[in-house]
Amino acid sequence: VDRHPQQRKHPGHLAMRRRHCVQAAVLLVWGLLWCEAYLSAQRTPGLRRLRPLVAASPAEIGWLDIGAGSGDADVAPSSAEATVLPLFPLGILGVPGAEIPLSIFEPRYRQMVQDILLKERKFAMTFADVETGKVAKVGVVMYLENLKEISEETNDAIKYMCTHTVVDRCEIVKILNPKQHAARETYVEAEVRILEDTEVDESTAPMEKAVLKAMVDVAKLQVANDESVRIEEAALANYTAAGGRGEGTLWSMIQLWKHFLELRRQATASRIQRDIQQRLVEFIQTEYPQGQGQDAPSSVDLKDLPPQLQNDLRNVGQTVLDETRPVVDEATYGIQRLLETHSHLDRLNQFREVVENERKRLDEKKQIQRR
Repeated sequence: VDRHPQQRKHPGHLAMRRRHCVQAAVLLVWGLLWCEAYLSAQRTPGLRRLRPLVAASPAEIGWLDIGAGSGDADVAPSSAEATVLPLFPLGILGVPGAEIPLSIFEPRYRQMVQDILLKERKFAMTFADVETGKVAKVGVVMYLENLKEISEETNDAIKYMCTHTVVDRCEIVKILNPKQHAARETYVEAEVRILEDTEVDESTAPMEKAVLKAMVDVAKLQVANDESVRIEEAALANYTAAGGRGEGTLWSMIQLWKHFLELRRQATASRIQRDIQQRLVEFIQTEYPQGQGQDAPSSVDLKDLPPQLQNDLRNVGQTVLDETRPVVDEATYGIQRLLETHSHLDRLNQFREVVENERKRLDEKKQIQRR
């Protein structure tokens, strides 16, 4: 039904209608192909496995096969003084001092939230490898700061929206109820050891200054190279890379770096999406030129697209995975390695290496642009 037949005669309206048709066709094709590629990536064995970086490979991380003893009976903690916490394996990483929001929807974790409210409001979170099912031996202790029940607003799809603060690092000593990992009747509990930094005789002040300088150099090169995602140099004035938790510390700097990597991953994926969309728009505008009495279609069949464009659309999910994989590796394996360091000095050395690698990449890019 055309509700405004008179407006269709107006040239401006025709142009606007045409633009809307082109946009609708592009979005429809893009949406269908993106879903197809994404689902294909989920189904294909090994496709989602993270390719290890030279500086941070899975082999350098301590893993625990949490399901290996799924048929075993429950075990008791090592002693009455042992620290026992609920264990929440997730595909995300937190660093000390960071605030992490979580949506709680699984029944077992709903129960976990209710239980920790009656105790110390703490649980352990560890990085889970979705491909192998293993979890990192070193994780973090989360403290529940705020909780909001949103079951009515979400039709009980999500029970709680929680905000947490990472208060400590911890190492999993042993799983107390391993069979629950497979049974999923309740949450897993673990005996953990709170990790403290080892004291070193060497002063960390020179390395703290070196780390901060490396970050400033990266920020300047990002501006010089007109990078789409940047770290603001002015914001680095508030950082010292000191030990401990809180604003300005090394951990807060690592959290800043982690956030930068996530924005870079998003920017890369968006760039690939924009490039494909632009090629779709150009194809439709070429096939249905304005002013020749034909409207752009509201849908386009994949087989009607040029072969190369068809192929690129089919492989868009894989392209995104391939191009973002190095950044994802650094944001997972790299951050996990930092969590596993034994001292503030070790952490400074490792983080400086990460930042220096980025500085070298940006410097090489700058030299190429000058040629």
